[in-house]
Amino acid sequence: MKSEEKRKTTAAEAKELSAEDAKQQAIAATGSASDSSNEILVNELVYFPYNGVPTSAWKVIVKTSRPRAEWKIYLDSNTGSVLEKINILKSSDGQGKVFDPNPVVALNDTHLEDNSQIPTAAYSEVTLRDLQDSGTLDGPFVSTSRTQNRIKRTNLQFLFTRQDRAFKEVMVYYHIDRVQRYIQGLGFNNVLNHPIEVNIDGRADDNSDYSPTTKSLTFGTGGVDDAEDAEIILHEYGHAIQDNQVPGFGDEAETKAMGEGFGDFLAATCFADIKPRDLRPTIGNWDAVSYSGDEPPCLRRLDSTKKYPKDLSSPPEEHNDGEIWSACLWELRAALGRKMTEQLVIAHHFLLNRTAKFEDAANALITADKNLNQGREESVIQDIFVRRGIIPNPSRKNMRAGVPFDDVSSSSVRV
Repeated sequence: MKSEEKRKTTAAEAKELSAEDAKQQAIAATGSASDSSNEILVNELVYFPYNGVPTSAWKVIVKTSRPRAEWKIYLDSNTGSVLEKINILKSSDGQGKVFDPNPVVALNDTHLEDNSQIPTAAYSEVTLRDLQDSGTLDGPFVSTSRTQNRIKRTNLQFLFTRQDRAFKEVMVYYHIDRVQRYIQGLGFNNVLNHPIEVNIDGRADDNSDYSPTTKSLTFGTGGVDDAEDAEIILHEYGHAIQDNQVPGFGDEAETKAMGEGFGDFLAATCFADIKPRDLRPTIGNWDAVSYSGDEPPCLRRLDSTKKYPKDLSSPPEEHNDGEIWSACLWELRAALGRKMTEQLVIAHHFLLNRTAKFEDAANALITADKNLNQGREESVIQDIFVRRGIIPNPSRKNMRAGVPFDDVSSSSVRV
């Protein structure tokens, strides 16, 4: 009978999608980053039980580096559609100890010093999610692979304290992994959703950096080691996020300042709700105990009263000028709440270019609100940026609130 003859048709005879086409479509189906290295481990024609029906399909296993995964993908050999896609790379959860975000906050003690004995109460025991079975701190969103002589625990127990160098590895893994999962929970699964490589102590000075060239993070060990403070970790990760959304972000002075301001905002917003009130508008309280004379000690504050353009540094200094931008985002958070503000801030980055200015970004936030909220919060957003001088004031003949007095023509001033 014809029906039996059809069932006897071999997979090879049913083939329409070529082997090479199957490889390329499988790689595309992984959703890996553009700079991912992709290796085809298996590529064979099989019958796959799709909805209970044996279906001629290409079985392709693709090993990707960004994200680090091994994808088993079944493609319909006639249509090329994906029948199934699973990551077969083995992973498990581990356990670790961290500061969350740091001992100054956890103990509400601003008098701690770098050489202080840190009590057990300052630590939190946490789950390190989706670790690879290699025993190193590698997962779907962060890898400490750039760290020399890094820790390995085949039992996945990383219960260290700050006296142990490996404690910093646990800090960067946990806090970057958590914030990336949080960003995806906001609705963004296309923002740096692959492993970022980290060197926990690659600098001897009291500074850290994100490299747009290597797409990696490096932390310094001057004073309090930077990787011991989760707010410093997230500030640097903020640079990586922006570079992922807008490659090369930061080619101009104001763009650089927004990069610093966003990094400060990301660090602050993620921990503000668990911090004592007087610490909420500050970041880097633990990192800063080595150099800050402020009370509380901090790297920077997000409640600056600076206005644009009169309070811009001359010559430009992105950290100082970034306080104008972070203060706007902090006001926005107070007005709209954490989640909505974070969604708007992440979304508006996609509307920028690498030389955007403050006003461009303010208008991008308004556009993001139109896209996400039908423009319901436009007046709130505009009011904040008008008061800061970033958007001209339409009710004051489009003058800016932050124009220096010396910039006002003397002919227009009556004394």
